[in-house]
Amino acid sequence: MFLSRLTIVLTLVACGEKTVDETDEDVTEEEVVDADGDGIEESLDCDDSDADLGAIEEDTDCDGFLNDDDCGPEDADIYPDAEDAWYDGVDSNCDGADDYDQDGDGEASADYDGTDCNDEDDTINTAAEEVWYDGVDQNCDGANDYDQDGDGVEQDTDCDDTDASISPQVVETWYDGIDQNCDGLSDYDQDGDGEDSSDHNGTDCDDTDAAINTSATDTWYDGVDSNCDGFNDYDQDGDGEESSDHGGTDCDDTDTTINTGVAEIWYDGVDSNCDGLSDYDQDADGEDSSDYGGADCNDTDATVYSTATEVWYDGVDQNCDGANDYDQDGDSESAVGYSSFNGCFEFTLSDSYGDGWNGNSIEIYEDGTAVQSVTLVSGASGTEQYCPSSGGQLTEWYFDDGLYNNEISFEVADSAGTVLATGAGSGTTDLVVNGVTY
Repeated sequence: MFLSRLTIVLTLVACGEKTVDETDEDVTEEEVVDADGDGIEESLDCDDSDADLGAIEEDTDCDGFLNDDDCGPEDADIYPDAEDAWYDGVDSNCDGADDYDQDGDGEASADYDGTDCNDEDDTINTAAEEVWYDGVDQNCDGANDYDQDGDGVEQDTDCDDTDASISPQVVETWYDGIDQNCDGLSDYDQDGDGEDSSDHNGTDCDDTDAAINTSATDTWYDGVDSNCDGFNDYDQDGDGEESSDHGGTDCDDTDTTINTGVAEIWYDGVDSNCDGLSDYDQDADGEDSSDYGGADCNDTDATVYSTATEVWYDGVDQNCDGANDYDQDGDSESAVGYSSFNGCFEFTLSDSYGDGWNGNSIEIYEDGTAVQSVTLVSGASGTEQYCPSSGGQLTEWYFDDGLYNNEISFEVADSAGTVLATGAGSGTTDLVVNGVTY
């Protein structure tokens, strides 16, 4: 504030000098100069051409502000209304503010040993709360504004920018439900074969090997369950027995009908029960069946084979030589009381009226015991067989009359088709073949 004062100039008279009275015409008062009329003579006025500027005594730097109001009374560039030049260490405008804190946020500029990284914005300082991803470092920590968790990876590639333990640079921790390496793949599919681990509600029985999953083709006998079906890798056919080539008992591990628990099917060339024996030697007497290139004429009886000792007159050809078991001496005649026939008999029965035999029949006895009744139940013709039970017994055949026996006829043939006997009409007698009564 400018203040004008009236300065009174007094003329002093020195002691001992001659006194001049007011009427002395030789003595005059000194003239006072105050061009701006502010009451301050020129020699004491900051600017005698400007009434707004006061005395030098009270405004030393003559900047228009009294010394009491001027924080730099001896520097005309420092006064309350001056334009402050920031960061020169001078409070040019006398506002008392820190010359290194332009934005007035309480922190000096980082360019002048302070902490404020932007001293023109009072919302930016170390005490400010960071606003992420706006490109502004509000809290002046110098960190990347697009990397909130500070893991060195920006938001556009960091799948969780609030957790420094998650980024493409991190080694994945499997089965915790967190995608640590941000690859976007299932955290429960470690081998990346498209199937989650079976230990975590998936189907992959080995989640460390991409070649093992439910879509894989199983390689048998390598000890690896490649297709995760849970089956024994040494039991390809799934019949419950491991392959005999790998310590098991199954001699054909590609066929479920072949294993040690299966009943053997003889003469098909397949060792169904894996006993390793000939499939053409059912009785296991060491000789294959004569029906399949062997020498055993009865492959269901282990006592019958080519080197067996013959038992005569029992009707069994033990040594398979094909000779009559009732002709021990080989003279082509059976012993008295023994049939020379070895096989079955076939009866061909006829009825001219076509209504069956009406109670007529042929009764067959072995050693006096009835063993079979042969008859035509209905129709005009039919066949029946009779096979002696063991051989060596006395076999007798008797005709038993019924009704209308004049309508009936029959013939008897051996297994080779040779007709041995015939009969027709009433009064049919008992049958006699080769001198032996049947």
